[in-house]
Amino acid sequence: MVKTIEVAPKMSIQAPAPRRHTTCEMVKVGPDLYKAVPKTRDEFVRLTAASVETLGLGISYRSLLRLVSSGFVQGQKVTPQIWQFSLDSYYDHVRRCVDDPDFWSKDHPDQNLKKYTSVIR
Repeated sequence: MVKTIEVAPKMSIQAPAPRRHTTCEMVKVGPDLYKAVPKTRDEFVRLTAASVETLGLGISYRSLLRLVSSGFVQGQKVTPQIWQFSLDSYYDHVRRCVDDPDFWSKDHPDQNLKKYTSVIR
């Protein structure tokens, strides 16, 4: 989505609309002093074990791949070996799980598996 932003009187530019979620790189600017610099990302992030770990999503690569391939998280298969996923969609999924205690329970992981399996099939 593109948004028109006025940067000076009678001067506008076309810029992408801001995303709900963004990632930052911590850049050292002095001794024991860091600055968070937002990283520009496309809507989809490449799904690799390294990207999942770097983003600190709290989920394994295989689990996220299953969520994407089954439609719980928005994503796409770019080539036979390359998948991408939407960071916003992932966080929406996490929020839905937290908001619906009947669907997800930390105390009963065996029930969670059965519920996911019933939705996938």
